[in-house]
Amino acid sequence: MRRHLAATCLALLATASSSSAALACNSPVISIDASGQAEFISPGRDVKPDMERIYGASPNPDAILVVDARTHRGTWIGRTELPGVLAGFGAQSDGYLYSGPDHCLPPGLPVDLPETRRQPDELPPGKPPIDLFPGIAPRSGLWQARLGKTRLEGCPALMQQAFPKSPADLPAEWLTPRKLTFQRPFHPDQLEMSRRLSAEGLSRITWRNAGENAWTTEVFPELFGQIPAGQGAGSKMTWRLTLKSETEIEHLSTVSIVLPKEAAAVLGGSNTCRLVSRNSWVRVSD
Repeated sequence: MRRHLAATCLALLATASSSSAALACNSPVISIDASGQAEFISPGRDVKPDMERIYGASPNPDAILVVDARTHRGTWIGRTELPGVLAGFGAQSDGYLYSGPDHCLPPGLPVDLPETRRQPDELPPGKPPIDLFPGIAPRSGLWQARLGKTRLEGCPALMQQAFPKSPADLPAEWLTPRKLTFQRPFHPDQLEMSRRLSAEGLSRITWRNAGENAWTTEVFPELFGQIPAGQGAGSKMTWRLTLKSETEIEHLSTVSIVLPKEAAAVLGGSNTCRLVSRNSWVRVSD
């Protein structure tokens, strides 16, 4: 079935490009919802600048944006890649729902029409034309850090004395509420800590999807990567962010320290020491 659909799609691509330009159809968007249903959307206005602001610049004028609600990611593809979208992105349908004007429907595109022909929702300029990610997103406003205790696992007693155990032991500015602005869909790159570490060259931050509304990244990989073998190689620091609600973001920070065997024998404890801190950001007001 998919091979047949792929062959059909390949045959229509050249026709679709020329006819779309002639009839002034805007750049399409392919949306894959949480259930795996794919939808081909032809917006009523040019939304490409809005999409590029959210998902990055289009690699070429004819590129199509594919957004996947399951991974909270957007991917630009070339029109020649259209036949492989359903299989490549793991869609659970053999065809697309279609939203848009009849004349913008590419000839031969495998379409599963809903009972009522839908039209893309219109939103003010500067916003996506549709709600590509209907899940939760944090609300802009005044947010405050709520720092939990640091839990040490397998660490020598000497190391345990070196780390603060409660928010009272930390600088006051860490707890000061600050104004945060979020865009939909939410991604951890919107947070100041991500932008600052990357912008100042302190650490490469690459967030990976870790489940629904959750992301994880390794922090300071270059620094930890310089530790010689036998002297702590394998140590690392990871962050895990979970969007709990519109007003709470959980931040789990884990530092795993591989102690040299000699140090572990002298200091006591195991040769793997973990520092786990469960913190959160909470929206306190507008």
